[in-house]
Amino acid sequence: MGNEKSGADNAAAASPAKPAGKLATLLIVAAAAVLACVAVIRFVVLPELDANRENARIDACATNLRQIGKALRAYQERWGRLPPACETDEKGKPKHSWRVLILPFMESEEVRALYYQYNFEEPWNGPHNRTLAKKMPPVFRCPSDTDDEEDSGGGETSYVAVLGPGTVFDGVRATNFPGGPGEAIVVVEAARSGINWLDPRDLDLQDMPRQVNAAADKGIRSRHSGGANELFGDGQARFLPDALPPEQLEALLSISGGKALLLDGEELLR
Repeated sequence: MGNEKSGADNAAAASPAKPAGKLATLLIVAAAAVLACVAVIRFVVLPELDANRENARIDACATNLRQIGKALRAYQERWGRLPPACETDEKGKPKHSWRVLILPFMESEEVRALYYQYNFEEPWNGPHNRTLAKKMPPVFRCPSDTDDEEDSGGGETSYVAVLGPGTVFDGVRATNFPGGPGEAIVVVEAARSGINWLDPRDLDLQDMPRQVNAAADKGIRSRHSGGANELFGDGQARFLPDALPPEQLEALLSISGGKALLLDGEELLR
């Protein structure tokens, strides 16, 4: 009897182990389910959200360029020509940027007001105008392009003209807007440009690589994935891919290169 009782006691003592084992199994299953959910969020949901946000920034960037295009056209309608890339002083030194000259033709009243705060009697970096250096209108900054305050001091623009023979801005002078889709690039993206929005500096055709998002510091580049937005002579913004062949980019930078371009057998611009 004593042995039987001892065995029963041992069995009773061992019986709680079964529920504990089931609980452990349930916990393992629950943990695996949580990890699976985390993996789905990390590798599926978050990348999709990031892609959606970046697509929205690309669209906002294109909207900025279209607004700049409207202001350039309005300037042309008022003065019969596009603004020069920069106005110079009596010694030929760059004094005022085209970005300042188009301010009265921008859509926002707040942006237009900056024109009347600017002092044309002194250069862009004169004592008074320096106070406007950090008051750059958002329209001159791509939302994907961040501003390194330590490097640029704030107010670094993402949009510049391309200067050089055969371009819309041939030197410091500008031709009228070409007509028709794909005629010529007028303004390009230049992320991390190092150029304050008031600074009468832009890209020199002779110095820039004929590639979108090249590794070189100077050139057409953005913080978008796969390409960059550009403003064309018809006032439209178009996203040019990194894979655009150099000779096609060369043609688009020329005011005489207005033909529809092909990329991998498909029409790129129209």
